[in-house]
Amino acid sequence: MIVTVAVAGAIAAVTVPNLVGVLNRNQVTEAQRQVESALKEAQRQALRRGRSCSITITAGLDATISSPDGCLASNRNFGENTMIGGDKITINTNDGEGNTITFSHKGIPNIQKVIVITSSYTDSQKCVAITDGIGTVRTGTYTGNVGGTLSLNSCTPAD
Repeated sequence: MIVTVAVAGAIAAVTVPNLVGVLNRNQVTEAQRQVESALKEAQRQALRRGRSCSITITAGLDATISSPDGCLASNRNFGENTMIGGDKITINTNDGEGNTITFSHKGIPNIQKVIVITSSYTDSQKCVAITDGIGTVRTGTYTGNVGGTLSLNSCTPAD
């Protein structure tokens, strides 16, 4: 019986940290989906309404995405996404561009932007990139340094 308990304890000691890592990576991925969803929703609303729509990204630990002109059905608040271990999702927009994206009545953004989603409890760095011109929104893994200026080229498509 003691051997069984010892073996179960050893398995739990190895399994629990891996499970926590998977859960935290999943929360980063879910935040990435929310950022992508907000961008696409504002873009669709601009097309539907026939007028420009803007969204503002407030970066950092208590990140939010909001629309001053009501183009989002609801704001996205990432400060509520607390990771296992107490950390929060961090959204970084330090790409030298402004934090307000305006889509024209044709759905074309005024700037290209890369948005990086991270957490200190996981090595996962996810990104959402939007390009000017036709306004393509794509997601991927960020391969650059999030401590410096973000680069659109470092947002590599997911496999």
